[in-house]
Amino acid sequence: MSADIDGRVAIVTGAAGGIGQQIILRLASAGAYVLATDLDVAPVEDLLSQQAQVRSVRLLAADLRQFADYERIVRAAVDTFGHLDILVNNAAFLIRRDALTATVDEWDTMVTVNLKAAFFLAQKAAAHMVTAPAGRIINVSSQAGHTGGAADCPIYAITKGGLITMTRALARAFAPHGITVNSVAPGIVMTDMITGTLSAEQIKGLVSNIPIGRASNADEIAEAVLFLASKGAASITGHVLDVNGGMLMR
Repeated sequence: MSADIDGRVAIVTGAAGGIGQQIILRLASAGAYVLATDLDVAPVEDLLSQQAQVRSVRLLAADLRQFADYERIVRAAVDTFGHLDILVNNAAFLIRRDALTATVDEWDTMVTVNLKAAFFLAQKAAAHMVTAPAGRIINVSSQAGHTGGAADCPIYAITKGGLITMTRALARAFAPHGITVNSVAPGIVMTDMITGTLSAEQIKGLVSNIPIGRASNADEIAEAVLFLASKGAASITGHVLDVNGGMLMR
């Protein structure tokens, strides 16, 4: 199926992570122009240096803890490419801390990066998308947003649950303007967020609960994002697409 996003302009936050990198490559390979943003864009520079065929990606270092950077990101995309069609709120921050010991600073950081930034980027992006043929906002949430997540990261799960609710709320708000809002909810994906915070034994235990017998790959999450950005998803809005190998069936 053709994604039919040739020439469209996308913003991808959390671009330096494993999922973010694959989303960038998938959108760009389908013909989109991409503004990729993260606090540190060096990993994306390294990625692009190995992808000579990808010439439609521009990088912007930005801090999603800073409200002023939300407007700066959206303005950079419009100024660079002339318009804006797609926003992928992929950025996420995870601190593993149980509910009895979590701090206010940890709460503020995760809520700001994972939820507040997504809302206000969507707000500012939608102001430009109202003139686009078909705006698309895609929030990368998590299986944890459905289940409450693991005992050692309740705040992360709370933000992802909020992101799912935000997806539905904005889908209703933006539908009259021709903008769809959907979410992709990954399960276990072998990125640094998993491999860098869990032991091999913990990961083995998680994977043992996945019906397909393996964790998802970052490129599979990117394919789901591409679909929701495509013409084929024009009548889908307010939807949460679970990509978890059957670990959670709803």
